[in-house]
Amino acid sequence: MYFLSSFVADIIKLSSAAEKKQTAAFYFHKAGFPNVIGCIYGSHIKIDKPTEQSVDYINRKGYNSIVLQGLCNEHLNFIAKYLHRIPWFETVCGVKYILGDSAYPQSQLITPYKDSGYLTAAQQYFNKKLSTCRVDIEHVFGLCKQRFRQLYHVKLRGHRRICQFIRACCTLHNIANKNDADIFNTEAQ
Repeated sequence: MYFLSSFVADIIKLSSAAEKKQTAAFYFHKAGFPNVIGCIYGSHIKIDKPTEQSVDYINRKGYNSIVLQGLCNEHLNFIAKYLHRIPWFETVCGVKYILGDSAYPQSQLITPYKDSGYLTAAQQYFNKKLSTCRVDIEHVFGLCKQRFRQLYHVKLRGHRRICQFIRACCTLHNIANKNDADIFNTEAQ
């Protein structure tokens, strides 16, 4: 676990300028959103009750968890993950955008219109298009949790150790995606 955790910076990294351009083209083609470099979402990773500061880990559903904030690209790879505070989006995005849900009111995020029952047809269409793209990050979390079922409930002790385990799982997820892609490309040839 510690060994894999040491590779995080090499495996889970922000996209290069060329990769951002490719991602932006993908999301523009898919749904008409210009300059999008990824999708963001948060997933609660259930943990046992910590011995210290346990109140800080109780989520709105009443169980103990650590929130993993993930940012993905069109290849369903994590390009960033945050187990603590999210850095300023301006640093990550530049003049590009990230697709997110309404929990992320940032200027660099494209979020859906809040539906209070009075959305126009254009707003509903916008929300539908956004949802077709934003689902990518939900798929990333789903794939990662299916590959590493311990992420449904991490039974380790100690915040640092739990975070290292989660980082290792995210790293292995990206490695598995690359290897799966290589396998599929080999079979197609």
